[in-house]
Amino acid sequence: MKSLEQQLAERAMACVHEVVGKGYEKEYGALSHKFPYMVLANGLRLTVAFLQSKYKEEHKQFLKDLETVLGMDLNQALKQKSSTDYRVLTKRSLRASAWFKRYAQVILEVNAGDGE
Repeated sequence: MKSLEQQLAERAMACVHEVVGKGYEKEYGALSHKFPYMVLANGLRLTVAFLQSKYKEEHKQFLKDLETVLGMDLNQALKQKSSTDYRVLTKRSLRASAWFKRYAQVILEVNAGDGE
């Protein structure tokens, strides 16, 4: 049986591989680096709402990929969560985003500050 970290890592790697060749790799990679800081500064609900309000493909793709890695619809999960569940979901989202960040560096060759 695979650990949660292994599952998150495998799903995130598959998602990042799918971004290759789509034309917005640098922006997606930069967003992978920014997402954890946005969550820590603003909270998961506000960060998700902000990214949903953007009309760029990389924002939509990142949210879709995050939902894939977490295995849930973030809109539904955020609406129905108690404060304790919200903190757990936030922590799990941050754990998943760490894998996006790592794979953005390796697969997309994007470091912090690239794509801006």
